[in-house]
Amino acid sequence: EISGREFERAAMVVPFEIEGIRDRFIAQLDLGSEGSVLYENGLKNYFDSYPWLRAKIDSSRSVYFDENRVYEFKDIVLKMGSSYVWHRNTYVMVGFGDEVPKDSVGSMVPKHIGTIGRDLFRDNILILDYPGKRLCMVDALGDDQLRQFDTLDISIEVVGGIKMPIKLGDELHYVMFDTGSSIFPLLMADSLEWSRVADLTSNDIDTLLIHSWGRLIPIPGAPVKNDVSISVADKNVSDKIRVYYWPIQGEFFREENLLGIMGNVFFLNDVVMIDFKNNRLGILRRKT
Repeated sequence: EISGREFERAAMVVPFEIEGIRDRFIAQLDLGSEGSVLYENGLKNYFDSYPWLRAKIDSSRSVYFDENRVYEFKDIVLKMGSSYVWHRNTYVMVGFGDEVPKDSVGSMVPKHIGTIGRDLFRDNILILDYPGKRLCMVDALGDDQLRQFDTLDISIEVVGGIKMPIKLGDELHYVMFDTGSSIFPLLMADSLEWSRVADLTSNDIDTLLIHSWGRLIPIPGAPVKNDVSISVADKNVSDKIRVYYWPIQGEFFREENLLGIMGNVFFLNDVVMIDFKNNRLGILRRKT
């Protein structure tokens, strides 16, 4: 429950391991984030048992990630399933996250200590099986496998993220596909566009208080107006969604020519393929 409204799926969480540590960890899968980050508060009680872990943090080089200071995490090896990923572009977010109690270090209870961004899947194909609650990463798909997907062209950018097309009526727009925005079908960054689409005369208007990288942000939402159609991959989804207004980062979305952010809600019954090599997104056709 968030701000009095029930949500069946509030986040997409994936298991992972850090090579050299037997504990099990989990992280939010956030394809809206360019970088993967681990949380300092979640790691600090591991430093005494694993001094090499602290030694991999380069505190001489700090940058800011959405207003939070991060250090580079050097030569860390993360394991997801049977795939090992050696990854230099991993960071530690300073003073962030929940502390893992000392008596939990060494236990097999999963600990939430990070966020997995899209950098981990660069030059690969990511397949998200929403109904089956599974994901996999592959180097390539065969022609017969690709033909099972309805695909659309997207662009994948360092700053702008995964940009995919949607239609408002006959107007073509682009949104950032963001698995980190699980509860939101569509977050619109322009208040005028939002008021053009949202039915602000409805009795079903709410405001959700959302935690975003340490900040609490009020997000107003409403149903779509009856005379407005929203289409994703040629499917009209207007009657299935609410539209919300994202009151921050408006300049960023204008510069990136983005209408806003699209979360997981559209795809909860689908298998989705994101081809980071060839800039395309596919939805597996359902068998009839």
